[in-house]
Amino acid sequence: MVCCILQLLTVVGFMQSPGAHGATLHANPGNYRDMLKELRPGDTLRLSPGSYKRLSIKDLHGTPDDWITISGPVDGTALILPEDCCNTVQIRRSSYLRIRGLVVDSQGMAGLDGINVKDGASHDLVIEGNLIRGVGGSQQTVGISTKAMVWNLQVRGNVILEPGTGMYFGNNAGDAPFIGGLIEHNLVLNAEGYAMQIKHQNPYSNEDISSPQTTAVRHNVFIKDDRISGDGNRPNLLLGGFPTHGQGAADLYQVYGNFISHNKREALIQATGRVAIHHNLLVGMGEGRSAIYLTDHKGPLQLAYVYHNTIVGPGRGIRFAHQAREDDLVFANAIFAAEGIVGKVSRVTTNLHRREADARQFLVKPFAPSGEMNFKPKDSLQLQLTKETPLPEEIRGLLDTTKDFDGRSTEHQRFLGAYVPGLPEWIPGATVKHLVNQNIPMEFPFALQDWLFPEKSR
Repeated sequence: MVCCILQLLTVVGFMQSPGAHGATLHANPGNYRDMLKELRPGDTLRLSPGSYKRLSIKDLHGTPDDWITISGPVDGTALILPEDCCNTVQIRRSSYLRIRGLVVDSQGMAGLDGINVKDGASHDLVIEGNLIRGVGGSQQTVGISTKAMVWNLQVRGNVILEPGTGMYFGNNAGDAPFIGGLIEHNLVLNAEGYAMQIKHQNPYSNEDISSPQTTAVRHNVFIKDDRISGDGNRPNLLLGGFPTHGQGAADLYQVYGNFISHNKREALIQATGRVAIHHNLLVGMGEGRSAIYLTDHKGPLQLAYVYHNTIVGPGRGIRFAHQAREDDLVFANAIFAAEGIVGKVSRVTTNLHRREADARQFLVKPFAPSGEMNFKPKDSLQLQLTKETPLPEEIRGLLDTTKDFDGRSTEHQRFLGAYVPGLPEWIPGATVKHLVNQNIPMEFPFALQDWLFPEKSR
């Protein structure tokens, strides 16, 4: 079948792209475990169509210039199935490794993650373009998980269906830090618990990691349903704090361009530590719940910049449960909710707050069905910022701070909320967010067609 090309937004230089200059090896269900042992830097292992029992990868190392790639066929017919003992795809102590184009199915077995990294530090990994299913056996079953120190991990363009938890990085003890990650263009649909969580980090020391680091969570789609969680209700996205001193204390989360929708019982985003949350579309928080909830949680809230978000729902827009110790700023958000901005925040400027129903007055089609919604400004004059409203100095140097939800430049036209006017690049819904105005291709297996290009496949 003809391979599909998805145009994705990438910040050039944020993380080095993997290259490969070695051999291409072809494996089948009968010999793939032996062939894994033969891989060298630059090699690509292509899995033939078929069913594979557990993919176990350990001590596999490429180099910065010659990554190792393990890839499924473009028709999505390499199916990775679990064994009772272990996670379906298990990575241990590996680096400069890319996993792409697999259909990973844990078949509903409780506690068997789809793709898991554990048992010693790993770094410079790419997990991209995989379809992950059958990971809803319990809330503790995860689509993509790390349980060891991991840095420079890219998780891009994966579809995770009805998991217990979509993505979970780190552990409860705080001693498996997740550092300098890039989480982009993933779809997590109907998670029982978190669509994504990064756990808090204890102080650590690693001379191979430079500081400070930024973890970017961008252009993802995190949608929950109404299931009651078996192990306690969870936000769609939760970000734990960084170390309060030493290495990592100046790290930052940047959360932008995401469509996060539907949670009756918890916040859409909960964050601790140091965070910039901007140009997101946040829809459907429950009554009395917040779209963005900033709080101390196993560590202090240190820095919180919240700007240019569009928020629509019956609950509240932004809540600071605790004061940010270092700095805060709430700027240029468009909030359509029962409550706007509440709590312990010192700098609040140039935001719009109206009732949820008033979104019709300002936005094109905010209450249309999924796939038809349009949260662009309806009348540009109502949400337009004047030229006399400067971009605060604190946020000028952050990633994509002058690009809207669709990746369009806001340098010459600035508006409250996540968008500048014009036709949407991507219609919010239960699909992978792809930005057709970008020019960086990525290949995906045919199995992801329904979520990548719904206008072509339905």
